[in-house]
Amino acid sequence: MLVIGLGTGILAGEAARHPSIERIDALEISPGVIDGARAFAAWNHDALDDPKIHVVNDDGVNYLKRTSEPYDLIVEDAKSRTAHAANSLFFSRDFYELCHAHLGEEGLFLQWVPLETPPRELRTI
Repeated sequence: MLVIGLGTGILAGEAARHPSIERIDALEISPGVIDGARAFAAWNHDALDDPKIHVVNDDGVNYLKRTSEPYDLIVEDAKSRTAHAANSLFFSRDFYELCHAHLGEEGLFLQWVPLETPPRELRTI
């Protein structure tokens, strides 16, 4: 499993509790967010110390460009906002194609999309 956007670590920590998930690569671009995830240890099941979870300080797009690792599940949980130029890449064809290239034959991609996303942008996504 690949999690793009560690945040509080709750998603990765919950996913690690499932026996069918053997490994989770959790990407986070901000070292401060990685450090901050420790404050949520009671809620994320000590995700940063879980041997199934491998936290990588990296940008999701660049990581996908460099790795050849296949994934059964990719979750883009970066809470991206399309209005912020740096985050718009997470809603681009290039990003979706990168994710697709890293999915196994029956792989699944899930993406968090803000509820307030305008309908026109949703159609584009």
